[in-house]
Amino acid sequence: MSLSDLFKNAQASTPFTDNMSIRNNLDGSISNPSWDQFQDYITKVEQNPQEYLVVELPVANNGIKFVQACSIAEDYPIQIGMEKDGETVLLEKTTDEIEFELIIKKFFTEGIVEGIEDYKPTT
Repeated sequence: MSLSDLFKNAQASTPFTDNMSIRNNLDGSISNPSWDQFQDYITKVEQNPQEYLVVELPVANNGIKFVQACSIAEDYPIQIGMEKDGETVLLEKTTDEIEFELIIKKFFTEGIVEGIEDYKPTT
């Protein structure tokens, strides 16, 4: 089973992913996107350095409201929006393409980001 199939099979509606939205700078926002729409936005990030992707939950889960990413050369900076004391704090780390897909797909399917300690505040 491919990685894509694994995540597609795991995509079950949860309280965290109901009413989720995705957006990018070229196509705009989609509420309650299908797996194929989400995958299409990932492909656009990987193929176009002008593109970014934001996956946003309607309600923060463990303090995380959204994950956003883009591609710069071979790197994929990923930022997570943490809600703290009524404000949003951005944390960031740079990944490769494989880790980018794992992180963004896990957030899309489960509403979680693992390894928060690896992210640093943006400057």
